[in-house]
Amino acid sequence: MTIGKNMQHLKQNNQKAVLNIINEKGSIPKKDMAAILGITATSITNITNEMIAEGILKTIGKKEDNKVGRKKVLISLNYDYKKVIGLNIHLIDGKIVVSVGITNLNATPIFEDKYIYDKDIDINLMFKSICEEIKKAMKEKILEEKDIIGIGVAIIGIVDTVNGISINPQGLWNSPVNVREIIKTHFNLPVHVINNIHSYVLAHQMLEKNLINKENFIFIKYGPRIGSVVVINGNVYEGMNNRAGKLSHLRVNSPSVIQCRCGDINCLEAVVSFERILHELKEVITEENMPLLFQRIDGNKDKLTMEDVYWSYDQRDPNVVEIINEKYYYIASILVNIIKFIDPNGIFLTGEGFSNENINKVFYKNVYELSNKRFSKEMFYKSDIDKYPIYTGAIALVLSNEFYN
Repeated sequence: MTIGKNMQHLKQNNQKAVLNIINEKGSIPKKDMAAILGITATSITNITNEMIAEGILKTIGKKEDNKVGRKKVLISLNYDYKKVIGLNIHLIDGKIVVSVGITNLNATPIFEDKYIYDKDIDINLMFKSICEEIKKAMKEKILEEKDIIGIGVAIIGIVDTVNGISINPQGLWNSPVNVREIIKTHFNLPVHVINNIHSYVLAHQMLEKNLINKENFIFIKYGPRIGSVVVINGNVYEGMNNRAGKLSHLRVNSPSVIQCRCGDINCLEAVVSFERILHELKEVITEENMPLLFQRIDGNKDKLTMEDVYWSYDQRDPNVVEIINEKYYYIASILVNIIKFIDPNGIFLTGEGFSNENINKVFYKNVYELSNKRFSKEMFYKSDIDKYPIYTGAIALVLSNEFYN
């Protein structure tokens, strides 16, 4: 009996190793795979043939070998083997917005939609509604639960990932919610729950393979709020209470007292959020002191967007430049201290807040000067993960837990 269990465990480990190699390297000949794993060609043939028979892998085309006239068969993942469901739950303009996607195993969408709810909605009713919509989509796509490997949920705020509980969603709802437990009353599937910024890191690691050579890094997303994650040895560091690495809730020396949604005051997020920037500009904008911006929005402050702000910055409007430069100074001052403490390989930046190169130059300069000229632009890398659907991180969460592991 013990021998049987050990053999099954070995088989699972071998299959996991094969999946991770193909995920990392792409389509690969069996001979190369055997060399990487340090096992015989016969063993890798047996493993891959079994996985091909199960539909997990497939052969595609052939790759030229160095020897004339000989070609190697390439082994690839069958990305349509199973499907994944991902949800991202966030706040926009005081409404709960749930972005849902059903994808194949390389995060290519086959269905996606967005559902909007009032904040005072009963949480159980909200999730019932979402699950019913997902089931309708599955029926439309001729999918059953056996075709789905799991459901991932990314939520703003503090999340207990082990138990699937939204502990402090910072505005979504007023008390902890066991998201996993609620969803499992509607689906007999594995359910994984994670903080939304953490989910971006998983998506970054899964989809931007050319950037994952950094094992120890800080990941920052800016826009419309700011969030960060610390990754150590390739893994997100969460700390004892799932609060570690949150640059967004460190306090800055703001001259104004600004209440943060976490309950504290003058947190970085509260001071530099897009909402705060627009609020401050709306308070001071006039035709006299910001003529270009005033004209762009037709004198209607309610029309002001961050796109207008960035445009005005590029026009070198002195009042806009002053406000924006101050915000990025705050971000740089917090980040420099984190870099000194963590000593990462690099910092990955994503989000609309890092999309303006003129502002980025000021930001990099602030970091350089505040670090006594130790930390230069060379340690920063742009991640394009925000260009993918917002639920992609939740998809990556499921793949990480249920497929590659």
